[in-house]
Amino acid sequence: MSATKHRNKYVTNGEVMTDNPDIRHRLHHLFGQIEKEFDGLITENVALKERVETLEELILSSGTPQTDVQNRALQQKLSVNSVKRDSMVTASQLSAKIKSTYKLKATGRNLFKGQNVTAHQVGKYEWHKDGLWYITSAVKQQKHFIATASADGTAVVSDVTKMDANLTPLLTYVGHTGCSVNCVKFHPNYDLIMTAAGDGTSHIWRPNLELHLQRNLEPDEAMQDGTNDHQLVNQKSEDSIQIKTPLCELTGHQSVVISCDWISGVDQCVTASWDRTANIYDIQTGELVVQLAGHDQELTDVCAHGSTRLIVTSSHDTTFRLWDFRDAIHSVSVFQGHTESVMSASFLGTDKVISGSDDRTLKVWDLRNMRSALTSIYVESPLNKFSVSEEDNLIAIPLDNRHVRVYDLSGNRVCRLSRSQHDRMVTCCSFAALNQPNSIHLFTCSFDRRVCLWDIITEVKS
Repeated sequence: MSATKHRNKYVTNGEVMTDNPDIRHRLHHLFGQIEKEFDGLITENVALKERVETLEELILSSGTPQTDVQNRALQQKLSVNSVKRDSMVTASQLSAKIKSTYKLKATGRNLFKGQNVTAHQVGKYEWHKDGLWYITSAVKQQKHFIATASADGTAVVSDVTKMDANLTPLLTYVGHTGCSVNCVKFHPNYDLIMTAAGDGTSHIWRPNLELHLQRNLEPDEAMQDGTNDHQLVNQKSEDSIQIKTPLCELTGHQSVVISCDWISGVDQCVTASWDRTANIYDIQTGELVVQLAGHDQELTDVCAHGSTRLIVTSSHDTTFRLWDFRDAIHSVSVFQGHTESVMSASFLGTDKVISGSDDRTLKVWDLRNMRSALTSIYVESPLNKFSVSEEDNLIAIPLDNRHVRVYDLSGNRVCRLSRSQHDRMVTCCSFAALNQPNSIHLFTCSFDRRVCLWDIITEVKS
């Protein structure tokens, strides 16, 4: 039998089945129905779990004694939810493996137990003309800044020190022309910003934040100052100063550059691209130092460790890879902890990695033992670029369905943000670096062009 005939046959349960279009159509239809039912089960399970938790919190937090009638009503609601959940699983006839995989439960000690945690929107801003892909925050010159990357081809930097409803852009980078800006990162030590874009390049540019905060510059003043030799503030737009020229343009990718990060301790940075590679560059010369190849599909994210020479990359090939440059000859480890595209991966502290996937899970891994996740969080929609606040033991998870979920790092849900404030998928979020006692600030951005500022408040239950 020829090789062509072999390719046109399927083997199921030990039997050979010919490539019949009708049979293939029927199989696709059946698998589609199964997937649709499975998605519905996950959504219903999440909704039921939230209702149960809400009712339980109502019982525990009530300051007045409940009457017997009220107690019986609440218990009846809890009982009905429990019966519905059990009957739903029985009716679906899912295997034990699937049920255990998608079981929704807390995986560790709840550090916020005994506290009321609420999220209030402080402000809503629309600085861009198209959807936002990324948002990040940093503290520079004792001021707090955020930077956003947009499909409109710009990156905007804003002074958000006051954390109020009246935030305006400070400056806009317009050096990428005719393409989306997909990522933006502040350098941890220098007055530098890096952007990654759809034109296959990354730009390193100097925002001169201290200069812009000290005085309201006109374009000719900036040119005369002498501190802006490598890039000129070409014009002042209606909303912010515009910067057009980078210090350095990083080339070498053959497709869209989707993510970027600074490498700690050395004058290097790393970029990730849809060409399935990650590139490490010398930021002084712009030269390509090494190319990291091995992923089978497009990359989605890259993150460098904060204190040692480790890099993690994630990809649509359902894996994330750990690249180790601590020795002269670098090594790479491949981890297959997800069943669909891994959309984001980052380091947590010195010895942990967090990965988030389109399979609706976020997992925390210990670098010393990557065989199984320390914590698994299950949500009702694919995940996007999450944010971690190590000081507050919190992780904010933006979802395709416009929700933002906030969990502690043990896997317990802390609070949820109202999805009515975003009209399209929430693409990224970033905890503020400066927070007040019992108050945590969180920025979210969406493809609806909107940035939202939230105040997450914790209060001890009375």
